Amino acid sequence: MLLVLSPQSSLLFLGLRNEKWKEAMNITPGQITMIHVAKTQLKLSNDVYRDILWEQFQVNSSKALNYRQAVEMLRHLKVLGFNPKGNARRNGETEKQGGGEKSGQDARAPRKYDELGHRAGMASPQQLRMIEAMWADLCDKPDEMERTILLDKFLMNQYRVSHIKFLSFGNAGKAIEALKAIQASRQKKEAKKI
Repeated sequence: MLLVLSPQSSLLFLGLRNEKWKEAMNITPGQITMIHVAKTQLKLSNDVYRDILWEQFQVNSSKALNYRQAVEMLRHLKVLGFNPKGNARRNGETEKQGGGEKSGQDARAPRKYDELGHRAGMASPQQLRMIEAMWADLCDKPDEMERTILLDKFLMNQYRVSHIKFLSFGNAGKAIEALKAIQASRQKKEAKKI
């Protein structure tokens, strides 16, 4: 007797339940297409694209990813700026926002900490930029070097890391919340003075 089952049902039949079937299931054609659309939209060179695949999943092609890895890859590409629902960044131009003009510059110019990329368990470039910006607002030192030294001291005292780029994802979230609390406290003190 020949029993034909779909990939999902056959994997469930084999005893793979819950989310584990996604690890065993191959990447879908739709996922491959989305990854390639993201690569094009982000203007990633083949070398950069292959580096991401290798660093994150130890594969040389998106076709070698499984279902779960493809989901993670798409999540990583969204962090880098991929917009799967529209053409907001088509041709490297930003759409008009609030009556503004289109920018002639590339909409995806590298920003500080982007070179760190997605590191498992570590703070994202967005978190690092947010912490630095919040610190700059709180710190009364006009010199960037002095602010950086003070931020490093704060991070060492609170999270036992010598530099912002060594923050874990969880500690970066805690640092952001701590800085928000400090900002709120200062705002309350300033409001009382008025």
